[in-house]
Amino acid sequence: MTSTIQTSPKLAHCSVEQWKRLLQSIESTLLVMPTGSGKTWTARQSLKQWAEQGYLGVYLSPLKALAQEQVNVLRRDFPHLKVGLFTGEVTENPRDVQILVATHEKFDVYLKRPKLYLDWLARIGVVVVDEIHLLADPQRGGRLESLLVRLQEVNPFVQVLGLSATLTNADELSSWLKGRVLRGGTRPVSLETEFLRYKTEEQKIDCLLSRLACGREEGGQTLIFVATRRRAETLETFLSQQGYRVKHHHSGLWPQERLEVEGAFRAGQLEVLVATPTLEMGVNLPARRVILYDTYQFNGEGFEPLSVQSFLQRIGRAGRPGLDTKGEAFVLLPAWADDGPYQRGIPEKVFSRLGRSQILSQFFLDLIEAGLAQSTEDLKWIYQRTLHAHQQSEVDLEGTLALLLDEGFIAKKEDGLRVTYLGRITARLSLSPMDLVLSRKLIDLDAKTPYDLILVVSLWSSLSPRLWCALEDIELMQEALDGM
Repeated sequence: MTSTIQTSPKLAHCSVEQWKRLLQSIESTLLVMPTGSGKTWTARQSLKQWAEQGYLGVYLSPLKALAQEQVNVLRRDFPHLKVGLFTGEVTENPRDVQILVATHEKFDVYLKRPKLYLDWLARIGVVVVDEIHLLADPQRGGRLESLLVRLQEVNPFVQVLGLSATLTNADELSSWLKGRVLRGGTRPVSLETEFLRYKTEEQKIDCLLSRLACGREEGGQTLIFVATRRRAETLETFLSQQGYRVKHHHSGLWPQERLEVEGAFRAGQLEVLVATPTLEMGVNLPARRVILYDTYQFNGEGFEPLSVQSFLQRIGRAGRPGLDTKGEAFVLLPAWADDGPYQRGIPEKVFSRLGRSQILSQFFLDLIEAGLAQSTEDLKWIYQRTLHAHQQSEVDLEGTLALLLDEGFIAKKEDGLRVTYLGRITARLSLSPMDLVLSRKLIDLDAKTPYDLILVVSLWSSLSPRLWCALEDIELMQEALDGM
């Protein structure tokens, strides 16, 4: 590709030749740069370069809110280009646009039946994967890896441009992508972090209020991260009663509500914004200070601390470029909690999640449904191109294939492996074959009341219920249970 390279002020300290090489290259690249140092700007420039050469640029976002923000910025910065959005709430035809912004799950729809969309899938020049470290996410990582492998099977010439501020084993991932790593950039605003200890819920509230009081005196806005939607809403109510101009932000809000809240915060109409991890990943709402109110989360089985990766993503929101000389992060920790991993600040390595039986069976089923694999040898060949295989992780390929055959998701025909009607429905609805196997076994039992069916569905891995409570409420919950 050839075109004029426009340099961002954020990248002025980097080698111009280095950035020219990236923007004029077709080589897959991982951009590992601190928050606010220009990696998203670079990605947008790459999308522009490809679109102006007649190719389709794709931006994959982990969140609807982030996708909407990127569409707004792209349309503002490149008014001569047609930018489309596909999040489920908004669907625009990829054939009518030059840059497509989509969430992972919605873009995956096109790869279920690639022959129907091959005319434009083959035109993709670059796919930007924001927050590519989500490959390690237990719930979504395997699906993202599957998507990238299948996309490269459909279009082997596509350039993958992965973005992350927290990627420890970037060299390993770039080797998997047969690309390179580009490190650079510095935080435009320095960051100071302070850890505050508490023993009770009352002490925790006192820590929060004292920091907010100092913040009000010093000026600037505060972003508070909490674990759940309910916590965001209740804390907003509490702080508004204390006289603060405050709103909450989470993925349960309607798109227009999210935009209004974000606009009010950017305009300085709010002193405080209480948010779930929705704002951890990329949405551009920097504040002078960040408070991590919840550093433990209940995962449905027990409490676990925030990963170092999530910790760094959240505190990285502190400090407004051009407005603050420094950012401040306050971390509220129980008195007994270990802050060592956070003090060291080394993110966890990204390991593939594709080997889980639920994900691997979906991966195989998707490959067969899409016509990308028609034999056991095809499946094994494509599996060797996964991050899971690259990291030499153990996996039961034969057992997974046997399960799909025995349970009737696929069948051996004269011309190779084919999906059955059950397999086709399972693949197109993005269901886990393992969940349906479990459901079939339970439904075969005598009892089939509506409650039984609800219980069966609630056991699906993708729909597992999460009973949430605050860490500080464990003793009260135990007392309530003891009294039943």
